[in-house]
Amino acid sequence: MEISFILLVRAIFLLILGQCVFSAEVPALILFGDSTIDVGNNNHLLTLAKSNHPPYGRDFPGKRITGRFSNGLVATDYVASMLGLGSATVGYLNPEAKGDNIVRGVSFASAASGFYRGTAKIYNVLSLEDQLKLYIQYREDLARVELRFLGVRRVGVLSLPPFGCLPSQITLYGLGKETCVKNLNKEAQIFNSKMLKLLQKLNGTDGMRLAYVDIFSQLKDAARFPAKYGFVEGRRGCCGTGLVEASIFCNKFSIGTCANASKYVFWDSFHPSDRMSFLLAKTQLPKVLHDLL
Repeated sequence: MEISFILLVRAIFLLILGQCVFSAEVPALILFGDSTIDVGNNNHLLTLAKSNHPPYGRDFPGKRITGRFSNGLVATDYVASMLGLGSATVGYLNPEAKGDNIVRGVSFASAASGFYRGTAKIYNVLSLEDQLKLYIQYREDLARVELRFLGVRRVGVLSLPPFGCLPSQITLYGLGKETCVKNLNKEAQIFNSKMLKLLQKLNGTDGMRLAYVDIFSQLKDAARFPAKYGFVEGRRGCCGTGLVEASIFCNKFSIGTCANASKYVFWDSFHPSDRMSFLLAKTQLPKVLHDLL
């Protein structure tokens, strides 16, 4: 079964622990993934998979358009803040990603990326393999700031989201019903189940500690019962009609864009709103730290 390219991989993030110049238990946050946590890397690539235009970023501090696929911050920005690592993460391809700005971590995530390298190649973005190569370069950059060797010892892996509850997928495969598409959610659950078993098997290998981050359950629950989380809309995104608009199709000319994105579970037809991202970070981070620290 084919799944739209932007759904292939949601995010992988690394909580890197070790002796460092910071007193925090988690001295750096290194991020790999797709549009869920792309904080602007694609701005510096020749690709259509960008969000460097209004209304993206309209609720970002200072109302800056950063290349995030959100009306404001993304979940890992909140994670970084909760860990005391700064108010927002920086993309490695950003010219500002140098010196002290990269000491507490960076994001290599690239919108339209996926596990399959060919997918990223089609859209001229960073594949997961490309992102890992950049991580090697990042370690060399850190050496120039005279930090000790930064080794990966704590890894958190995000689950796939409930594909069937994304507005775009309800529109495409919902047969006119505004309810989550069961077979798409089932596919995600099967993948998540296998990934969880793999993480449990690998946990403890070579001193590694691994944590499974379940965003599937909370996002699905919010989409189905938005009022439970203080939202008014869980089936449509804020941008445009909320049914199909994302990336270049979510723009300042999109008719129908909502005035208050905090009332919506989804910002566009694929991505959570700023507030939903905050709730995911707030709920999941304590669980991850419990498993990793």
